[in-house]
Amino acid sequence: MIGISLFKIGSATIYTYGAFLVIGVLLSCLAMFFMARSSGKQAAYLLDYIVYTALFGIIGARISFYIIYHSQFSSFVDIFKIWQGGLISYGGFILGIIAFILIVRSTKEKILPWLDILIVSALLGLAVGRFGSFLSGELAGIAATGSFAINGLYPVTLFEAIWNLIIFAFFFIFFMLGNSRIKSGVIAAQALAMYSLGRFFIEFYRAEDKIFIGLSISQIILIVIFAFACILFIKQISFRKKGARNA
Repeated sequence: MIGISLFKIGSATIYTYGAFLVIGVLLSCLAMFFMARSSGKQAAYLLDYIVYTALFGIIGARISFYIIYHSQFSSFVDIFKIWQGGLISYGGFILGIIAFILIVRSTKEKILPWLDILIVSALLGLAVGRFGSFLSGELAGIAATGSFAINGLYPVTLFEAIWNLIIFAFFFIFFMLGNSRIKSGVIAAQALAMYSLGRFFIEFYRAEDKIFIGLSISQIILIVIFAFACILFIKQISFRKKGARNA
């Protein structure tokens, strides 16, 4: 679903989905810059963090979509046609975070403080991207009636966009106002937990096959992400309390 044609640059047509994808990446970069500056982080490697994370995030999101919805592709070549739509956010999160950790380690910077910045700023990009999906006509929901239905379906992409935007706004403000008093990694864990929990429940309204005890493959992966976030949160909170006792 590539969406509505917005304008042309020469022979190339720019559609809503692709345009919002680019806007989402740019806004994520902007949020990341402000958060890094607010916390006193060196910006020397910021461009590398952004470029590699965004690139591998998009690759991960596309590969995930291909694996789960491979029946929608007529050939393997179609996997490269990202402008036509089809990205799964948690796939982007997973591969993007792996790439991010590797590039941060290579620069000898501490990972967790930067992970807080990455997760929060990425949520803004996801929200904008999902708004693009919705405006392109991708509803992705099960049949529905009532005030929440659009064209007889639940607008799952719109639900995701709103949820991601709420989480971003909350943690962005929280970070900008008090990041110096918060243990590194705690914000990342909380934001990731809220994202995966909300997305888990939204998935019940998505038209996706159930594979185990009434859950889809997406929901199973989201459970794993939520568990990881909880472990990170508990570890960081426990470490903080231990450090306080030893002080």
